[in-house]
Order: sequence, then structure tokens, then C-alpha cells
Amino acid sequence: MKAKALVLIAVLAAVIVLTAVWLLWGQIWPPTGPQMPSSIELIDEEGGYEVEVVEGYLVKTDEGHRLYVRIFKPVGEGRFAAVVFVPGGLGAGVMGPASLKHRQVPVAEYGVVEVYFNAPGRGPGEYRSEGTGDKNGPRDQDALRCVVEFVKSLDYVDPDNVGILSFSFGVTMAAGCVGRYPTLVKFYIDGEGPSHSVLACCDYLGAAHRADTHDNLFGRYSAGFDPSPDNVAWWAEREAFRFIENFAGAYLRLQGRKGHMQPEVSDDYPAKLMNNMAVLGRPWWVRINFENPVNKLYGIEEPIPDLLGPGKVGDWRPYFRRAVIEMAKLVPGEPEPIKPAVGRPLTAIMHYPYNTSLPYPSPAELQVLDMAIDARGRVCYVARLGDTGECWAGRLAKKDDIIKLDWAYPYLIGAYAIDVLGEIALVADARGVRVLNATHQTAWHNSSLTGLVDVEFTGPGELLVAREDEVFAMELSGHVKWRLTGFSGIRDADPVGPDRILLCLPDRVLIVDTSGRKLLEYLIDNPLDAEFVDGKLYIAVEDAVLVVDGGRVKTSYACSPTDVEVLDGAIFVIEGTTIRALTGPTWRFEC
Repeated sequence: MKAKALVLIAVLAAVIVLTAVWLLWGQIWPPTGPQMPSSIELIDEEGGYEVEVVEGYLVKTDEGHRLYVRIFKPVGEGRFAAVVFVPGGLGAGVMGPASLKHRQVPVAEYGVVEVYFNAPGRGPGEYRSEGTGDKNGPRDQDALRCVVEFVKSLDYVDPDNVGILSFSFGVTMAAGCVGRYPTLVKFYIDGEGPSHSVLACCDYLGAAHRADTHDNLFGRYSAGFDPSPDNVAWWAEREAFRFIENFAGAYLRLQGRKGHMQPEVSDDYPAKLMNNMAVLGRPWWVRINFENPVNKLYGIEEPIPDLLGPGKVGDWRPYFRRAVIEMAKLVPGEPEPIKPAVGRPLTAIMHYPYNTSLPYPSPAELQVLDMAIDARGRVCYVARLGDTGECWAGRLAKKDDIIKLDWAYPYLIGAYAIDVLGEIALVADARGVRVLNATHQTAWHNSSLTGLVDVEFTGPGELLVAREDEVFAMELSGHVKWRLTGFSGIRDADPVGPDRILLCLPDRVLIVDTSGRKLLEYLIDNPLDAEFVDGKLYIAVEDAVLVVDGGRVKTSYACSPTDVEVLDGAIFVIEGTTIRALTGPTWRFEC
């Protein structure tokens, strides 16, 4: 027994000695034969590779359903980097015969394997994948994981240099996948994906867009528009901002100067939110576009210097190619320090149900509470779901008989009043009154101006402020120029000339001067809003807009208005969630 033990010890000693000699030999005389280049070294930025296609039902999901996959592969020896593409909407990655001309991410010629696939239940005819998808939810996210794992197993792919690139709503599947499986891929490129359901459902763009996404995509409204518990829970599995902070790789966000779906201001909302959540989370490398700083936080209204454009991006392929090559060549290392934001960083969605410190909205339905028309005929308005829900200010413009939203400012809660002066806007919400400059950034904010019934511009740098029992003029410096008190139930206040104020009270419409002297009085039961233009009163009551001239009603327009505005003889009203013109050119928009 003792002899056997001695033999075993001798064998182990010999193995250790031989191993040490082999390691030392390799250091002194390294192998002289040809070495396989790395996947980074295989990248040819001149695009010199030939390309071959491999396709078919190559992947099975966890449930055993076959997925159709198409691979564009560089022709050559070695293990290449690879990228898996997730299309926008609920679309398919493979729609017809293979074509080098019509690829979304043309990088195979540059030494990166391109992979396209159809999620469960997607794709036409012979390309249709088996199974049933769940609208980019966990089942589709797991299908993407299965595709990535298959790609990483290929003998011509470097498993340590694989990434995902998504476009638009594809972010939901992709971010959900990399957030739930943090080390699955080395990099993730997000092409203008909506960060949360309010943007995915195009809420700011109006009723027609919300109906379209409801009827043709999701079968439900956003969590902001329908904050019921069941809807919120469904969307929680499909909102990218909830997942990106758990991804352990490198995250690149691509963002155009104008978003492909969202209007101005709200179009960089998802870019900042996704970027900031990633910077503060696990990703070691985070950047928006190509020239901005790495690991940079952005303030709520801080401009993003480098945006793709000009205008909306028409052809994403050159940007996708550049992004994939850069990320495939990126060598993981120590993260750069976080660069601070200018102002408060955008790290949360401020309204219910995302802000759970707020109560459930009441009423939980859309309200359009105020509008203002600028000299160019553009209509600004504020919309909200109750005091605590989704809320925004927007501007509508008509061009070629089509009414579109120019911009939407989403950083509000409980907004109730808006006015315009040239290119600047004034908005009042539950957190005070702010003036937005021509680039829609807050130039002035007074958080003490709450509990108002109305606020208007009286001129540059001066506001007319109304509470239920008083009205006063205030300079932006805070100086109060004059104040009138002793009223009861003020509903609306408008400047109607030098030192003249129109007041809407429960039983009358008044015009007074700044000393309180009565200049005009028209008795009427329950006026909701009023305007004074060219010597005429335009009064909104429950079932009509009345045009009063010389103390008598000259014309009556049947409608159900809550607000009235007049420009160049055209009468505009808010009816429920609709803004329309009663007179003049046809003008109607469902908010």
C-alpha cells in the first residue's frame, strides 16, 4: 500500500514538472506556425469580403417551435463578429428571397456576420416561424435569446463578439432580452426605440395614432392612457427603460435630429431616458450616437449635441453599418467616469402609473383644458389624464390640409393653461408656471404660482395671473405691477388691450381697467370662457358660442365648448378632446 502511494506521488510530481517545462518552453520559443486572427482583426473597413447566405428553420425555441433564420456570412476563414437584427413594430426580419441589396444591416462585406430572423408566428408563407408570439414580451425575448445562442455556437462566429441591433419598437424585445440575460451579448445598438408605452403608442400624436397602435399592433392603449392594473402589468414586460439598466455590455443609442415617430421635444425623451438609465446601471460603456461623450448623463432639457440628420433619418443603413463596426471593434475594459448632466438628469417618468407616489388619476380620461393660437395660426394646447396622469403641451400646424403636431413637451403634470407670444410659450401645471423659449426649453419657472385658474402673456416679460378671487400683472422678475381683488369665481382672464382685462365670472363677463373701473358688463348665466375681438364678445356657454355685439347676441354657433379662441374671424373651440374651427377654413384635430 505504501509502495502504491509512493508511485502515485512520483507520477503527480512528474506531471507537474512536465507542465512547467511546457509552459516555460512556450514563453521562450513561442509557436511559429500561422495564428488565427481575432474577430476584430477580421473586420475589413473597406468592405472587401464576398458574402454567402445560409438560411432555413435553423433555431428552435424553448417550446420546440422552429424559427426561420437568414444569415449573411463573410466568405473566409476564422471566427467573425456577429450581429442579430430585431426589426421595428411587430415586423419580421425575413420577408422574401435573400437580397444583398435590401439588407437592413449590410455589414457582412466588412467581416461581421448578419443575422435576421422571424419571431414566433411572424413572416409570410414559406418564411413563417412556428409558434405564437406575445408582442415582444417574454416569449419573444426568449426566442431572441435562442437565436443569439445558436449564432454564438456557429464555428465561424466569435461567441465573445456578438451583439444585437434593434430598430423602433424592436427595442422592447431586444432590451427585454439583454436585461433579463445581462451577459448574453457583448453589445446592444438601439435605433430610436420607444422607452415606454406612452411613446410606443404615439399618445402625443393624437387619437388617430392611438387608435392605430391599439387596433393594428397591441390591442390595448398605453399604460399612461389606460393606467388600469392589468394594462400596467402587461406593459411592464414590454417597456425598454425597465430593462436596459441590467444589461452588462456596451449600449449605443442611435437618435436622429427629428425622431421617426415622435414630434420635436418628445423625440429625444426616450434617448435621454434610456441613456441615463444605462449610465446609472450595469452597462460599462454607454453613448448616444457617434460624437457624444461616453457615459454622459443628460438633463431633462439639456440638448444632445450630436444628432443624426438633418431632419428625420431617411436611410438608416450607413449608420447601422458604422455602429456595428465600431461596437464589434470595441474592446471591453474599465468604464469611463460618469459625466454629469446639465440640470436635473432625466431618470424617471413623472406621471402615474410610473410615479407610484402619485394617486390614481381622477378622472382617468383625457382632458384638453386650454388652447392658444399664435399669429401664424398654429394651435397650442395642453392635455392631461386627471391631475396626476399622462400630460403634455403641444403645438398643431396645418400644412397642405393636413394637421400635424409640431412639438410635444412631455415634462408636465396636471397642466391646465397655455399661452403663446411669438415663438415662446407659457404653460401652467401643478408645479408652477414656466416659459418655454423658441427651442422649447424652460427659460423661466416660478414654482410658487400654483392654484391658478388662468395665466396669460400681457407682453414680453410680463404675465396676467388669475386666481378665483383676484387678478394681477406680474413681471418675470417677480414685481407685481397691479392687483385687483374682491372677485368670486373667476374662470378666465385675458388681456384685451392696453390696461384692459376681460374676466369670466359665474354670472357675467366683465371688461375692467387696471384700476378696477368697469368698462363693459354682459350678464349671462354660467359662461365657460370668453374672448373680446374687434369690439365683439365671443362667449362659450354649455351648448353654444355666442357672438355678442352692442350688448346683443348677433350669432349663435351650436356646439359644446369648454374654450374658445378667435383669430382673423375664425372661431376655434375645444369640445371634449377635439379642437375644431366653427368658422373659416376646415380645421379639426382629435387630441
